[in-house]
Amino acid sequence: GVGEDTSFDEALIDRVGCVVHSIDPTPKSAAWIEKRRASGEVDDRLKFYQWALAAEDGTAEFAMPNNEDHVSGSLVNHGNVGDKTMTVTCRSVDSIAREFGHDRVDVLKLDIEGAEYDVVPSILSCGVPIGQILLEFHARFVEDGQRRTEELLDTMIDAGYGIFAVATGCRHYSLVHESVLKA
Repeated sequence: GVGEDTSFDEALIDRVGCVVHSIDPTPKSAAWIEKRRASGEVDDRLKFYQWALAAEDGTAEFAMPNNEDHVSGSLVNHGNVGDKTMTVTCRSVDSIAREFGHDRVDVLKLDIEGAEYDVVPSILSCGVPIGQILLEFHARFVEDGQRRTEELLDTMIDAGYGIFAVATGCRHYSLVHESVLKA
């Protein structure tokens, strides 16, 4: 999710000169990006798509935040979202990579408000190599979240990822695939 912060995306573009594909289904996020794009603040190499990243393609109900001042909604029903929902287009990493003609993803940054527990296993099994995964866990949003976080990290380690950084509070993990380290 993008929310209203593309500082990481823009730093990648500035430092590496790459194209960044940013995905967020939230109307506030899309409006924020469009306003910045119209004023010339957004580099053309920052591509934005109003989709939800999910385990598979389709549509889903996306719960909007309880507090209208907040941006982040979720595919997962939790305490920060309410009864107001909207139907969103969901896309998997596999189908997005195929559509864009990518045979790999160098860096995947995920802040998807609890949906990571369903999405990451689909990413690991899709066949698209991903060099680094930067992941925010939302254990507080799902039942048995701490156990599910530990199991997902174990699954990622078994898939060849190693943890190279953990932010204070143990919610933000940075993982690199062993193939990147061998290259």
